Amino acid sequence: MKKLILFFLLASTTLYGQDASGEYRHEIKLNGLNLVLGNPELDYEYLINSNSGAGLYANANIDRNHIWPFVYMAGAYYRLYLGGKHANGFFFEGGFNAIGFDDTEFGKNKVSNGWGPSFGIGGKFLIKKTIVMEFFGGLGRNFKATDEYNNYDIPVFPRWGISIGKRF
Repeated sequence: MKKLILFFLLASTTLYGQDASGEYRHEIKLNGLNLVLGNPELDYEYLINSNSGAGLYANANIDRNHIWPFVYMAGAYYRLYLGGKHANGFFFEGGFNAIGFDDTEFGKNKVSNGWGPSFGIGGKFLIKKTIVMEFFGGLGRNFKATDEYNNYDIPVFPRWGISIGKRF
């Protein structure tokens, strides 16, 4: 009986069912800069490990204010973090985007769609272990920009923001 108890004690010291790091892996963020400009953007990021994360984002121009010529922008990205803490500090971002922009043709408003890769850099900071503040900036390339008569069909688009969110 003592050998059986000793066996279970030794076996239980090597087994655990929870993540030992105790770090959170999901983030939801709202881009405040785009919100002020009339394009609210919501962002979800899954933290793969302490140095990388992958995410999805989407924004829409809700009032057609023409500060940005975009009607919508959505995409997926991958981030490589260089900070010492878990998914914190300076990062590089690479992604793929789909964009829709105003296309005025003979007095009709329609939406033209484009797509392309983007690259950005930024920084992320943790406040009280679960509140996230980040800033980032970058550029993307629209591979569908071919119409020379359209004022809004641009070959390069910005991707930037100041976001605040929650890590859970």
